[in-house]
Amino acid sequence: MKALYVAGAVLAFIAPPASAQDNDTAATEKRVCKSEKITGSLTRVRRVCMSQREWDQLAEDRARSLNRLERSANHAEAMTNRTGLGGPSGHGHTF
Repeated sequence: MKALYVAGAVLAFIAPPASAQDNDTAATEKRVCKSEKITGSLTRVRRVCMSQREWDQLAEDRARSLNRLERSANHAEAMTNRTGLGGPSGHGHTF
């Protein structure tokens, strides 16, 4: 679960590159500003402004990345259980 939180925090700083056409369209769209907490601080926030379309794209990208991360974690857990290394004794034996 901690890995998902860390991945979400990392993804918060990743924005997809915009093409020239996107820049022209974004310039005419209304900007939506949101305050985001700064990781490691209880009180500090930063203000991030993007168009609603950019916020929607960021949310979609984050969801896609988290789904990919969850699938990867589930696959790794399944592989560990399959090889018998994940037993309670740590020896891989089940009696």
